[in-house]
Amino acid sequence: MIFMKLIGNALVPTDNIVIPDELEVAIENELECLKERLKVEELESEQIQNEMRTVLLDVKGKKWKSAISTLEKILKMIRPLNIQELFRLAEKVDEAAELMKGKDVILLLEGTGAGKSTTIHFLGGSKLEETKITTTPFARSETRFITPVTVNYKDVGGLTNNSFVLCDSPGFEDTSEPEVDIANGFGIIKAIKGSKSAKPVILISY
Repeated sequence: MIFMKLIGNALVPTDNIVIPDELEVAIENELECLKERLKVEELESEQIQNEMRTVLLDVKGKKWKSAISTLEKILKMIRPLNIQELFRLAEKVDEAAELMKGKDVILLLEGTGAGKSTTIHFLGGSKLEETKITTTPFARSETRFITPVTVNYKDVGGLTNNSFVLCDSPGFEDTSEPEVDIANGFGIIKAIKGSKSAKPVILISY
């Protein structure tokens, strides 16, 4: 319902959606139901209780985006593993592994932020533009699943018509979700087993 409030008048009701007249009251009632459900499931840790109080205050203050952000935190606390996201990522890495089957693969590995994706873009011929960036001490990988990029040897100064595959992968020790680590852990192994050859290249940021 909080998402409905954010959408506002752009939301077009359908026959199977009931939109209450007093949406704020309905949201508060839903949050109370959530509190009761957490109590029944014995998931009322002190941290979750604090987050629930924050959500209620945000709703009363009509701070909808903040309320959604806090609800997402609570969801991660009570659902450590997102099965739907895990299946989605597993499907993606299976597709990537199939593209690398029987090919020469160069697998780029690194800690988050060392520049795997940028390196692959450069070697693949992408045009790089200088721009202002914002730095943060909280590293987070933007790559969520292994991504193969086919590169022709001639495009990088080679003399043959053959090609190889550069494989991008999520960074290590980032702040991403466990679903990413699980899906890509299996995906990388499957890709290496199915490839003609696999050479790991470790990038280090210094």
